[in-house]
Order: sequence, then C-alpha cells, then structure tokens
Amino acid sequence: VVIVAKMEHLMAIQQGVQHLEEFQFGPEGRTLPLCQSWRTKEFEESSRVLLAAFSQELKLKQMILQELAHTTVSDLHMIYLSCWLHQPFIPAQTRLTLEALLLETGHRPL
Repeated sequence: VVIVAKMEHLMAIQQGVQHLEEFQFGPEGRTLPLCQSWRTKEFEESSRVLLAAFSQELKLKQMILQELAHTTVSDLHMIYLSCWLHQPFIPAQTRLTLEALLLETGHRPL
C-alpha cells in the first residue's frame, strides 16, 4: 500500500513537471532530454504504466488477503498462495519498463 501511495505521489509530481514544461516551452515541451535521452512525456507514460500495474496487483492482493482470512480448506489456501506469488497483473513488459526507467535516471549502471 505504501509503495503504491508513493508511486501515486510521484506520478502527480511528474504530471506537474510536464504541465510546467508545456507552459514554459509550448505543447512540445522541453527540446532537451530530462535525463539521458527521455523527455518528460516519456517519464510520465512509463510512470503511468507502472502505477496501473502495481495498483491492480495491490487490489488483487487485498482481495486475496480478505478471502484467505475466511477460508478453512487447505487446497484453497494453496490456490490463494499461488495467486499471491504469480502476480498476474505485473507482466514482463512492466519489469522492462522499470529497468529502462532506472537506466535512464542513472539509478542502475550500464
């Protein structure tokens, strides 16, 4: 819950930066990249994809947690555990997006 809340806050900040750049530089925004090669719009799009995936996964885990508290069948416990570990709302593309974001900002060395 804390991670998704922080992501929502960072997404709001990113949208604010994008609106500020549109105000200062026009609809195209800044001509120079923000970090290495991405513009602000690309950061905002990547952040939106990550936030959507992690928000869906959080909803699933909250539902699993509620259902697990009322289940007495051990087979159903194993199904809930596999759903918890599988993370169906976080596709492989999300991991690539996160890695690209970390590389772009310099938080992950080449």
